[in-house]
Amino acid sequence: MKKGMFFEDCVLSLCDNIIGLIVMLPEACKQAQSIMDNERASIGILSMLDTMEIYGNDLAVMFSDVCERDNINLLTIIWAFEIGNQIHDAPDFAKLEVVKKLINDAHNGIRKEKYPFEEARRFIEGKSHIRFPVADFSFLEKGNVFSRMIGDAYAFVFDKDARTISNFTFTNGGKMSIRDAKRAGLIQA
Repeated sequence: MKKGMFFEDCVLSLCDNIIGLIVMLPEACKQAQSIMDNERASIGILSMLDTMEIYGNDLAVMFSDVCERDNINLLTIIWAFEIGNQIHDAPDFAKLEVVKKLINDAHNGIRKEKYPFEEARRFIEGKSHIRFPVADFSFLEKGNVFSRMIGDAYAFVFDKDARTISNFTFTNGGKMSIRDAKRAGLIQA
């Protein structure tokens, strides 16, 4: 990336024209803007990926295998690295070598270690103003079938016999299963 490039050009440069990444990365940037309540967060995310020298296939592997196709997990890794880069006693998960090793292992079909997303989120929240979204489902009552706005998502409850949310529909039109929402940290188990 070069100074003065347009957002779209930065995305194309980082994605090496991999279509899935070209779609995913702007969505992750929108989530970063929403979480940080800052329009410039998008450029920060792209800039950090460039600083980390994670492009194209490495970015695809990081997103699909390391981050389990989850934008919040991707942002967690990027922000942990950014904050860890600014302090002397950064935990291992905030170091670029650890992320690169996970990417390299995934390229080689090795999945011994997983990135500690929850620990990294606590680290980020403890060292910055970033607060990850967590939905409160205490309003659910057994037997209800309704939808309710939670942050920028609607939670739909279809199971009349239990406190189960079958999916989220985000106001931007995206959908997420309850399993993925738990994995993304939107729901506290």
